[in-house]
Amino acid sequence: MMNELLLVVSVLGSHVSEEDKEGRISERFVPVADCLNWLQDLQRALRSDKDDLRPIANQLGTWKVVEEKLIPIALVKRDDPDTILTLAKLFVILTKPMTKAAKQAALINIDVKSKKFSEETIQDQVSLKENALLQSKYLMEYKRLFLKEGLLEVFVDLMQVPLSKTEQKRDDKDNSTIELVLHLIRNLLCAEPVVKNSTSLVNEDIRIHHQLIAVFQKELVFDIMVFLGEGISHKKNERWNLLIMEILHFLVRNQDPSMTAKSDDMVIGSSSNMGNDENKRGGGLSAARKREKAKLSSVTNKGARHSRFGGTLKLKDTSKVLKASSTSNSACAARRKNKQTAAFTADARGYESSYLGTFLTKIAMESFKALNSFSRSFVEKCYGPVMKSLKDEFRRDSNRLEANDKVVFFKVVWFFSVWQRTHLELGGGSSSSSARVSGTAGVGQLLFTLDLFSFNLVTSACETFIAEKKPTALTQAVALYKEMVKLLSIMNSSPDESQSIMSLGLQNQLYFASEPKDKVFKLLSAWKSGTQSKQYLCDLVELVHETIKLQDLSRRKWKKEVEDISSKGRKEKSVTDEYKENCVSFELDKYVGRAVSSGAIKVYTHLLREYSTNGIETNHHIVSFFTRLCKHKMEVVKTVFDEGDGKAALAVVKEEAVTLEPLLFNMELMIIYDRILHDKACAVGSEFGELIKFVTTIVRHFATAAQRNPLLCVEGLFHVGVRYRRHCEMVTNSYLDEKTLSGGREEYTVGSDKDEEENEKQGESNWIVGKKDEGESEAEWSEAEDGVAVESNGAGGGEESEDGLGMVGSDSSDDEGERDQKAENRRAKKEAKKLAKEERRRKKKFSNEEDAIIKSAFFVHPTEDTAIEAIIQEETMKQGAKDAKKVRRRARVLGLLGEKEQEQKQEQEKEQESAGASATNQDNEDRWNDNRKFVPKSKSKRKSYGQEEMGEEGAGKKRLKKLGGQGGAAEDDDETILAGAAGGSGYGGGARLFYSDDDSE
Repeated sequence: MMNELLLVVSVLGSHVSEEDKEGRISERFVPVADCLNWLQDLQRALRSDKDDLRPIANQLGTWKVVEEKLIPIALVKRDDPDTILTLAKLFVILTKPMTKAAKQAALINIDVKSKKFSEETIQDQVSLKENALLQSKYLMEYKRLFLKEGLLEVFVDLMQVPLSKTEQKRDDKDNSTIELVLHLIRNLLCAEPVVKNSTSLVNEDIRIHHQLIAVFQKELVFDIMVFLGEGISHKKNERWNLLIMEILHFLVRNQDPSMTAKSDDMVIGSSSNMGNDENKRGGGLSAARKREKAKLSSVTNKGARHSRFGGTLKLKDTSKVLKASSTSNSACAARRKNKQTAAFTADARGYESSYLGTFLTKIAMESFKALNSFSRSFVEKCYGPVMKSLKDEFRRDSNRLEANDKVVFFKVVWFFSVWQRTHLELGGGSSSSSARVSGTAGVGQLLFTLDLFSFNLVTSACETFIAEKKPTALTQAVALYKEMVKLLSIMNSSPDESQSIMSLGLQNQLYFASEPKDKVFKLLSAWKSGTQSKQYLCDLVELVHETIKLQDLSRRKWKKEVEDISSKGRKEKSVTDEYKENCVSFELDKYVGRAVSSGAIKVYTHLLREYSTNGIETNHHIVSFFTRLCKHKMEVVKTVFDEGDGKAALAVVKEEAVTLEPLLFNMELMIIYDRILHDKACAVGSEFGELIKFVTTIVRHFATAAQRNPLLCVEGLFHVGVRYRRHCEMVTNSYLDEKTLSGGREEYTVGSDKDEEENEKQGESNWIVGKKDEGESEAEWSEAEDGVAVESNGAGGGEESEDGLGMVGSDSSDDEGERDQKAENRRAKKEAKKLAKEERRRKKKFSNEEDAIIKSAFFVHPTEDTAIEAIIQEETMKQGAKDAKKVRRRARVLGLLGEKEQEQKQEQEKEQESAGASATNQDNEDRWNDNRKFVPKSKSKRKSYGQEEMGEEGAGKKRLKKLGGQGGAAEDDDETILAGAAGGSGYGGGARLFYSDDDSE
């Protein structure tokens, strides 16, 4: 096979040296006359190649056939359409993406010294890995070769004639040619190193990809894609929709949409961080570097002469003992640690790491501008038709779809959503870019992916990815979910009323309907430590934040209009009016209360642990959530019963406001608080000011609460379970039983323990994230709202005003009037507890009179239901608050439950037994009459016969009893024998009276 392949390759053509007039020698490739036939032979050989190993393709790569033979033929024979078409088929086969098995073989770790596998197995694994790495190497080489000037133009020209025809005039050959070139473009974009174990390899891949994007812009590949996208709705063009989706996916892979959208304002040599917006992304490498420098400078400025050494020697007063300060060593250790964690920034989605924190090169700048120009044309002209065609494929669950197509679709929609949102945010900026989208233009054609079907597709995919344990796919779905909610917020605040109404209708289906389609609670409850990336966690936090913000803004926007409609008293209301009423009447506080859970505390604790590498907004989300937690008051209504009349009377016992702040008093969070307060980089950096103020306030409140309740220090060592509200109430009230005080009943106005258990079971635990954006109500700690005092500096000094957050404790006071009031409250609690206890005991017990009523009713009434119904109507039962459930339980204790059914069953059994006995007696009588002929007629013989068989009278009676007879002592005559037989247990017992072994007759 290899000899034949070598023959085909060698006869394709050769290089000839030529000398021009000036004496310069150049080489020119001269193909053979029948080059097309040899190319077709090579095509047939490649078609027989194995998909996983590709030995023929690897051999051609080793011989450098593409570089030395095929590409020169394409440049020489560019005017021969048949030859170029055959070469296109060869390049499509050679650049075909690696199979899944080959990628897995390239990533496998082989232990050569392992004794678990035989040497043959290890050698097979080594050969498979080498083969896979060789495939990846040649794919990247082919991608680099297509950067040669004029080469891609040769294959793009193949589509010139087919595209010049209308859809009706194109034949199958034209459509196949277009599809072939699109496959070649897809394969070139898809190529990337399968193993990225070196920085140079990654940088080379990024550089080649940027160059290829610039070549596509130059060779009008992007214009062709826009043209095909505009006509994708035609029936003959629908076959390319999934192929165009794959091209878009590989085109925007590892590309930052925000940087792409801002590329019009960038210049060569500018910092790439301007596109990432460090404050929004989460700091990045440059921010971590600044913090490290601040930490080192704060340490080295404290009298250390040589910062590179382990420490400096100091004299301790007059003891003359030399000691070494280890601050420099700790700073160096912290610096190394920050370098390790700096890579896990908030938005580390896999963007080009070599361009973050560096300067943009000419190649990268051209690539960003080319991609930005294509994105603008695609969104304005063909985004809607392409996405509508793709949604139709998902709607009818087409058999053309592959397993990973849904994630690819999410990636494409996410990129253009972020790009469009960034353009809208830049709409009111400088006018240096004439191609910017106007801020009043709204979301444009992105409405095609903001319908109810798109939301259902994303939410259902999230549930599927959670069930199938696909963290990477789930991360992409949540990122798209977040961007869709952001675009809904833009539509809601748009001056175009039609977009506002559309946003309101979607919100009604997502949040305000009887069966909302919101899956935020499900996503939050499904999170587990170690299973998802930090990026997923940051996206989830932002998703919840945007959801709360959207609901709050919508409610305030339509509140005045709904009030006007209610004042006018319209009888007939439109669907839009109903949507507006649902939005205004939506209980956001209750929604927030249901979201709080101990699981959310764990999630935010996990995210707060990485505060040094979090973005400013991420830390703000954490602080805002914890602030809402501290301001979330649980109002308890206590019911105390009056023993006199037996009726319930409402009595409110004066208690301190109970909040959920004790959930923040656990050991894990306290350790993080200590790290933040002792981190000198946080004290220097202004981005941590809000975080330091919050931590200072929480620590101060914990100290005050622990002074009142020392057991709070022990409570922090244990995890709070499902009944976290009960825990907060008990800690706040120093472990007094509030249920006892309330007579066994208590109601929370904003959530209860029962809601907590249901939320935990159904997975409806949530985070509530605050944000200090314009137009959003923020749960700030201010004296104007709740009298909360937060220091203006991070040290926690200064005087402190009255705590009004509903905190666990307040500053202790020695005022005598306050102590008297507390003593009075304690006495009121004891009295209420005593009354409630007596009332419960009275209601729990049944008196003798009530037991007599129950027994008599069960004796009189035929069924249990009628008896219980008659019992609960009695005046005595009503006064004692005895319901049907309690009566039925008491009847079971008294042994009355089911008694009537048992009596009926016994009667039926007796009737069946009597019927069986009568049948047996009749049968015995018939047999007695039949057997009388065997008895001797003479009295003497008959007497001897009877004595021989039964013995004397006592023996006869004993025999009858043994056989089950019930007859008493009687004369030894026929009637006695018959009576004994009739009283037997059956036919067999009577038969044995007349047949014996001695009777041969």
